[in-house]
Amino acid sequence: MSLRICRYGSRILQLLILWIPIAVTAKAPGANFEDMYQEVAAYLTDPRNHPDLARGIVNIEYGDAKVYGPAWVYLKDKNPPFSATAGELAMADAMIERYREYFDRFDSAKLKSLSGDFDTLMHVAIGIEGVFKAYEHNPKPEYRELIIRYLNMVKLVAKHPSLLYNYHVQPYGPITVVAGAAWFYLSYPLTFGTDDPKSAEYTKIGLDMLKKLDRLYDPKGKKYLYSIRPGYDFTYAYTNMVMVQALVRAYVITGDKKYYQRGLDIVETMDRDLYNPGYQGWLAAQDLGKYYRKYQKIGPQYNQEYMALSAHNYIAYACLALYEAGGFKDEFLVERAERALAFEKQWLWDGKGRIEHHIVRGKISEPKDYCAGCNFQTLYNIVILKNALLKRPSLNLEGRK
Repeated sequence: MSLRICRYGSRILQLLILWIPIAVTAKAPGANFEDMYQEVAAYLTDPRNHPDLARGIVNIEYGDAKVYGPAWVYLKDKNPPFSATAGELAMADAMIERYREYFDRFDSAKLKSLSGDFDTLMHVAIGIEGVFKAYEHNPKPEYRELIIRYLNMVKLVAKHPSLLYNYHVQPYGPITVVAGAAWFYLSYPLTFGTDDPKSAEYTKIGLDMLKKLDRLYDPKGKKYLYSIRPGYDFTYAYTNMVMVQALVRAYVITGDKKYYQRGLDIVETMDRDLYNPGYQGWLAAQDLGKYYRKYQKIGPQYNQEYMALSAHNYIAYACLALYEAGGFKDEFLVERAERALAFEKQWLWDGKGRIEHHIVRGKISEPKDYCAGCNFQTLYNIVILKNALLKRPSLNLEGRK
């Protein structure tokens, strides 16, 4: 059954989607994403769609565009047969500068009292990965300086992550934000080398954060909880997939296989708790009745069979990072990444230039919910996937034996 029929068809067809088991329609893992890649890339980089590209601005970008616009451009520019145009490189550089502007506007003093602008904080927290990618592409000292400013600014939360445990920090959740900080602290020595004066300090902070986050790890369920609040023990895709990114980097730095194994366990938990065989994709969070009231406090979409582009992107990205760190040996990881992208292509791609934001019980999101940043992340994932299929590293994660 085509999603496009569901989008434009009658209410009867929408009800059928709700009550009749959905046929297996997603393309098998290994499907070719070249057509989606080309169309989405053309749409995102067309000034007719985004007239402010020269200033690094795309419409409806949320926080992700500042990361995955530059990340996609910089990665593909050094990975033939991909290449970046002068216009794409200018766009990526402008996005990094816009991130710097966000960072400069954020009052770090308010972070200490946890009374700051959390929307801007989310932009700042997400966007720093893009600066890492900018440095890897062009090692300007000012990029390193900006990364250090960020990591120094969030030291309070890094050393006392429980400060955020009771905040929802929508839409990703408190543990996701803390896990993201651990990810970036552990990215520092991989980007700048162990001889960098800051590497030892930041490595220790990142590894200490993982120890503290053990408080939120459920060894029986093999997952990290949404928050420390009683009853908030549901499986949340964002929390766990960002945790995988931190665990991957801990594994590469230390060689301790416990980090890698936990990452594998979490991926299996995603299959157990969030995979929907009808759609052949993953829910953003568990769709269980006992959680409905709690979901309403976070966002009403999370108890309505909500399947998001961003959740699938983070699943694909985490699986590809694990696959690379493990020496390209665990083939089920690359299969999961392909399956996540196949869901996007089957259910969310309009066949032209846009991948829509989500579906809720078979109904596509409104055009106003479109996220250019998430579309950039899909392009980024496809480049990583193609490198992975060639057994070619792309994430500074050396394979371990």
